[in-house]
Amino acid sequence: MAINGSAEPTVMAGMDIVMIPGDENNFKVTTKRDLERLRSQLPYCTGK
Repeated sequence: MAINGSAEPTVMAGMDIVMIPGDENNFKVTTKRDLERLRSQLPYCTGK
């Protein structure tokens, strides 16, 4: 199993990791598509 990213130090230290349910509205803006998604939600987020 290949582990990379933020979980790698945890696995290398012998610690267990688990997946937990998340929320689709909680996302990181990394790509242009993410930014477009954020912009489409701004009226919803600000209540305007």
